[in-house]
Amino acid sequence: MNKLFIFIFVIFSFIISTLYSETDNADPDRFITDIYVKNSYKQFKLGNFEEALSLSNIALSFSKDNSDALYIRSVSNRNLGKISAWKEDLASAIIFNTWNYYNEIFARAGLSQFMFLDGNLDEAYLNLRPFRNELANNTIFTELFIRISLSVGNVEDAISIAENRLGVDPYDNYSQLIMAMYDPEWIDKAERILVEGDPSNYFSKEVVQFIINNRSDCKFLNDLYLNRWGADRFYNISNACEKTVNLSEILSELYPDNIRVNFSELTRIYNLFKNENNRKKIINWLSSISLTVLYDTDGDGFIDTEAFYNKSNLKYFNYDSNHDNNFDYYVELDKVPVNLEIITKTGKEKYSYKDYPYLINVVKSSDQALVEYQLIPYNLSFEIISIPIDFTREIPYILDNISFPDNDILTLSSTLKTIINLEENTISNYSIIGLDESVEKVINADGVKILERHYKNTILITVYKDFDGDGVFDTIYDYIDGILKTVSFDENNNGISEYIENYEPGLVSSWDFNEDGLIDSREKYENGIIYRELS
Repeated sequence: MNKLFIFIFVIFSFIISTLYSETDNADPDRFITDIYVKNSYKQFKLGNFEEALSLSNIALSFSKDNSDALYIRSVSNRNLGKISAWKEDLASAIIFNTWNYYNEIFARAGLSQFMFLDGNLDEAYLNLRPFRNELANNTIFTELFIRISLSVGNVEDAISIAENRLGVDPYDNYSQLIMAMYDPEWIDKAERILVEGDPSNYFSKEVVQFIINNRSDCKFLNDLYLNRWGADRFYNISNACEKTVNLSEILSELYPDNIRVNFSELTRIYNLFKNENNRKKIINWLSSISLTVLYDTDGDGFIDTEAFYNKSNLKYFNYDSNHDNNFDYYVELDKVPVNLEIITKTGKEKYSYKDYPYLINVVKSSDQALVEYQLIPYNLSFEIISIPIDFTREIPYILDNISFPDNDILTLSSTLKTIINLEENTISNYSIIGLDESVEKVINADGVKILERHYKNTILITVYKDFDGDGVFDTIYDYIDGILKTVSFDENNNGISEYIENYEPGLVSSWDFNEDGLIDSREKYENGIIYRELS
């Protein structure tokens, strides 16, 4: 009986092994796919996004449902500025759910991060919210969801995931800071820990600074801070309220030249002093110097605006609109006009305002060309720039949902348009003569005019060209309703055309050999035959 059982077991094992082998061989591309995905993953981790993208594309050519390859391709494309299909790739990776190196949380975090950078805040939030508990295992994902939650105004979710993260890692600095910023009960708990024990074993310097900042007694916990981090600039600021006699000297020591200070720190210094005279001293001193003030306008714990003031007057400010830690808006105020520069991956766009918010000038530039529009005063229908009276009252910012006039509107409103084509090295000036007439002039790199286009009611009517490069127009193209009718040649530039090509039906060309203004010869086309007539 035992022998029979063993025999049956061996036969059964052989059949199972055969079936498995056939199933495995039925997908011969899987092994090749895994090799390319593995190498793509290595290159991606090294930051070689071009190579990672190429390898992931090859992997997907063998297996279209590989989630890791789709994830790597999507994020590589975004990092390379190729944003056409990143969203579809990440969505597909989540649906296929065939992970080896990554998982669904990575894909959803990447999806929400890109949505967040693109300004789709609600989508970014809804995509991650069902997974907020799982995000607590990763400090980067925790920080991302907190920033998204704060951006959509959901402070409770930000507190919740920060609390979850501290349950995994009590030393997570960003989560500690969020709890200190938004949960008074947590601050009370942190105070007790600080008083009873060594802050170096639990809280970061930034968190202890924040706790000290939010207490009315300027001596609170300063001894503990001094023992751990020494008498640094922050410690001196915290103790400044004890020394009001030589206040300007103390502030001068705290702030040397090229001052860069966080707005919350300015507020902290101001609030240290209960005496109004001392407060006025601070304001007067700060208003007499040049300084750069840093702002966290949305309260997510990250600086998104820096503004330069000279004697309390705002000169310029930078703004990070998409929370990627790079300033992409630059606003300069030098009386009038106000200059706004938008920095994108493809180039720069500059907008100038006179008697804000009346738009008078637009410049768009990229690697290929620069286009400038000088406008009839064009009033935007909304305000986009908030200019503070001084740094103690308001925060300078730019609204995220701005939109600018498109090229059609700019062209209709233009009084002068300049195009510099870097490849052909030419400059084109476009001027409006009247309400219905305009001229476009093309000049080469040496400043010689080589082309003119004349328009009536935006329809092309005449083109003048310098055929031989002598700086004088010798070729004229005439249009009717935008359709070419004749081309005239004046070789010796005496104002009389020696040769005319005609594109009207029945007439081909004409010559004026002796340049007396009368046609000497012409060619006609009738019934498929060309006839030449002589005068």
